[in-house]
Amino acid sequence: TAAAAALGVTKLRVTGGEPLVRRGIVELCAMLRAVPGIEELCLTTNGTRLEQLAAPLKAAGVDRLNISLDTLRPERYREITRTGKLENVLRGIEAAERAGFENIKLNCVLLGGVNDDEIADFVDLTREHPWQVRFIERMPMGCGKAFGAYLPARTVLERCPELEAISHDGVAACYRFPGAKGTVGLIAPMSHAFCSECSRVRITA
Repeated sequence: TAAAAALGVTKLRVTGGEPLVRRGIVELCAMLRAVPGIEELCLTTNGTRLEQLAAPLKAAGVDRLNISLDTLRPERYREITRTGKLENVLRGIEAAERAGFENIKLNCVLLGGVNDDEIADFVDLTREHPWQVRFIERMPMGCGKAFGAYLPARTVLERCPELEAISHDGVAACYRFPGAKGTVGLIAPMSHAFCSECSRVRITA
């Protein structure tokens, strides 16, 4: 991290797998945030342990959270995750807001035939919550049969035509309902190649 910061890297994202199951994750985040030159530390999580860890992570210097959430239906959540409980994630989001996290982003992978009937439900969250709900095109990664068919990000605009384009946030094209507190982000790595706009480096264990 120090070497990267010396070369001009100012933002770090801790991701996984699921980083909150790592022993010593709070101490690791504090160590990373303390590196000279690092101006922003973000963390991507499935949210199931946030209820316990949101406040310690905020105190350790984590600036922003991305929470992966592919469905708002308890039974479907259990089917997708195999063992998870949606209520744990929702309590985690509440804990994150109490801890002072702002600009929370919810990452929803578009899964045709699985969660595409929930697009409007996810988008409606932005009316009353200052979150960015981000829809991400599924990429053909990993082994075995893919879970859900590919859907282009423009499907969201087709289902919710009242969304208005407002800006870009990194690789996400952003939209908003008139008067909404939050925004909708579309990330389209399959239908729109954005490699030339991306300067990220991924480091694995």
